Amino acid sequence: MASPDDMLTPKEAAEILGISPETLKDWRRADAGPDFCRYETGTVRYKRADVIAYREQCMRRLGSTT
Repeated sequence: MASPDDMLTPKEAAEILGISPETLKDWRRADAGPDFCRYETGTVRYKRADVIAYREQCMRRLGSTT
């Protein structure tokens, strides 16, 4: 079962957001998109709850509830 604290790869986060991993990478470079963690090794991860909250926030801005 998925936990809100699960750490997602950029590919997994992009799938939830309905975008490409490359777009997500562009957002990181632009300091946009959901919060993320970059480990000392350079590995990037997203907390599932942050990705879902970002998606919900975008949907509210668009006036959608689905």
